Amino acid sequence: MLNYLKTLASWIPPAVWEKSPLVKLCWTLLQDFHHCKVVIQYEPQLIALAVIYYGLQLCGIMIPCTTEQDQLPWHEVCLVHSSIPLLSYQIFFTIFF
Repeated sequence: MLNYLKTLASWIPPAVWEKSPLVKLCWTLLQDFHHCKVVIQYEPQLIALAVIYYGLQLCGIMIPCTTEQDQLPWHEVCLVHSSIPLLSYQIFFTIFF
């Protein structure tokens, strides 16, 4: 997850990155996620990207020059053929509900 966050840090404007609690939020979500047995059902890369995706949603941060309608969303740059938006909602729905 650290490598993905470092990559995003170069894509997000510094003023937004520094004021955002994104990194701490992602680590907290990842720690909470490990209290559920669902963690062994997915690859670590998918879990990391799902946590970051959800963290971005919670913080209200948009990755510049990307939208979910783009041919290649930001999370596919990190992991090809990943359906991170759907997976992140499935994971967090399983954990919290």
